Amino acid sequence: MTFPLEKKKLYTVDMRNNRINRQEMNWTLYNMRPKVDEPIYDALREIYREKMRWGNSNWNRILVEKGDYKGTWVKRFAKYLRDEKKIKLDNGTAGIIGDAIAPIITEIRTFFEIDNYGGWQAGAFGEHLTSCYFGTGCYSNFRLKFLRKGGMSVLFYASEEEWEKNRRRRGIGRCWLCYSGGNCYIFNAYGRYKLPVIAKMLAKEAGWQAKQVNLIIEDGFTNGGKGWEIYKDHSNVYPDQWGYKRVRIEM
Repeated sequence: MTFPLEKKKLYTVDMRNNRINRQEMNWTLYNMRPKVDEPIYDALREIYREKMRWGNSNWNRILVEKGDYKGTWVKRFAKYLRDEKKIKLDNGTAGIIGDAIAPIITEIRTFFEIDNYGGWQAGAFGEHLTSCYFGTGCYSNFRLKFLRKGGMSVLFYASEEEWEKNRRRRGIGRCWLCYSGGNCYIFNAYGRYKLPVIAKMLAKEAGWQAKQVNLIIEDGFTNGGKGWEIYKDHSNVYPDQWGYKRVRIEM
């Protein structure tokens, strides 16, 4: 099966970000007041005043994957109520809160291109100037082999105008992409977008699915040994001879 996204074509993606619009949260809470019990409303206001209005709090994020308070915003709020206020959040009220917050999630529009190219200067797409895949880095030769064997880059741009002006030379982020067993794999993202966001963008455009995997690229290097698999029907992640679930790709 062939990955349906074309090379050397500019794609435009509108996606919801993982952040809540703080300016609109105050008005949202005001409108929510008649719909929820007073102790729950007071707890919502408390989180907004003490945690959301100042700084880069995780309470400004829709989804948090690590820490004592993780999961969706409503799930974290339910835990906060249970732990701090000894209140149980019922399903009906949880639905009201979730429906109220959904419209104020910020949106992002980005532009990307998939290309069999990796000749930009280190730092031009968000990587470190001493990136191991560039210059005198220990994987610089592998980058050339990777591209020669069919590897790709996913290059991100802030606008169509930037793509037209600086195509292949400078952008706002990138990652590497390769194919194996009919599926697509991405790894080593730098710049504005992390791998989970990029995977969702590609999967959305392709109409496929995406999940994080343990990824080994023979002779190459994947940050943290992790990547994302984008697939249509089935994943290629199977236990190896030691029972460890991962994908190993030879370039």
